[in-house]
Amino acid sequence: MKNLLHIIHRHQALALVCSLLLFMAACNENRETQYNGAELTYFGFDSFPAFADYKFYVDNVSHRIYNLDSFPYRSKVDSMFPKLTAVSSSKILINDQEWNGKSCLDWSHSPVTLVNVSSDKKYTATYQVYVNVHQLDPDSMQVKAVSHGYPAEEGRQMVLRTAGGWLGFFAQTDGSVKAWSSTDAVTWTAQPDPTGLSGQLSVETLCSLRDTFYLANTAGTLFWSADAASWTAVGATGQVVALFGPLGGRKHLTGDALIGIVAGDDGKPRFARFEGSWTQGDTVPDSFPREGFALAQSQTVTGVAFSLLTGGLTADGDYATGLWSTMDGLYWARLAEHADKICQRDQAAIFYYNDRLYLWGGERDGATDTKLYLSKNHGLDWEAAPDKQQFLAITEGIYGHRILVEDNYIRIFGGKSGTATATVWEAYLNQALF
Repeated sequence: MKNLLHIIHRHQALALVCSLLLFMAACNENRETQYNGAELTYFGFDSFPAFADYKFYVDNVSHRIYNLDSFPYRSKVDSMFPKLTAVSSSKILINDQEWNGKSCLDWSHSPVTLVNVSSDKKYTATYQVYVNVHQLDPDSMQVKAVSHGYPAEEGRQMVLRTAGGWLGFFAQTDGSVKAWSSTDAVTWTAQPDPTGLSGQLSVETLCSLRDTFYLANTAGTLFWSADAASWTAVGATGQVVALFGPLGGRKHLTGDALIGIVAGDDGKPRFARFEGSWTQGDTVPDSFPREGFALAQSQTVTGVAFSLLTGGLTADGDYATGLWSTMDGLYWARLAEHADKICQRDQAAIFYYNDRLYLWGGERDGATDTKLYLSKNHGLDWEAAPDKQQFLAITEGIYGHRILVEDNYIRIFGGKSGTATATVWEAYLNQALF
């Protein structure tokens, strides 16, 4: 009897083990069925070197496939085949035609419909494939007039970017200045005459630092203001010879400061920086420009701010020939003894844009030109910008204008071409906005 019960228990245990094995096999079979889908996991044109590095996004929610970074302008995409992977696949249809996995296809008319059928033919996944190609030449410059209501004042001007928009100061024949402002660089509104200023004002010295405005007169008095409307004299008359504006401080060393030229204690003009009071540096050489120069600011690859200056007139009224740079305002290095003759002009503008230094406008011996020049080495050498990057919409040479660069846009404010111009131009390279 005991042997019989033992045999029965053995058969029951064996039956239980078999049942468990069958259950596990069924679970595994169900699990495999769950992953036997048709969704794509990769799409790209890996076999084509020009496009192999462009990532395509496979969106299995909206069932779209697309390259966020568009292919270069005029790329030929009418004869290519993709590389793709899927959870499983038995066949692929592209625009309702079965694809053999090798034939080249036309992707130039987006979207292209791609259907993948799972290996068990139970599921399909349908995608709209967008092969994006830039429709504009990235290296072309777009230029348009955005305002014809800019103040057409005959005197020299300075324009600053402020928290509320733009501020312009314009020299008057009696030595005073007129102030205009704009919130959009398009519509300009005359402001009340500034108070607290005196003497023949040097409008080109207008600058701002830490929400404070500064301006000097030709007698050497420096003024400051919190709102550009009410001004107060700073320091002694006869101190300021020129004012170049703010210079960023070196990290962990000094803060931002104003830089310029002051009358030195020895009676000679000296480079200086202003941080509540003036710190004097080197004596200014006779070849250094005193007015009408073009100035730009940038940073080195290590993040050190510097100012770069060229063109303009010396104290003797000659065209300056050098290229100068400073990192502290106390010492200016002459980077080129005789900068390219392109720079030997009065009231031009230089500006950094798209990792290049550009020069435009200015006057020499009564002549102007409309050509835009660029430098790839911070002004040491210059060349005419390619035709497609020229300011072709501007057909007259201009001097005394101001150029500000912000958010990849170049804005050109006023200036003169025989008479004062009332135009604000806006320019940008297509690639800057892609």
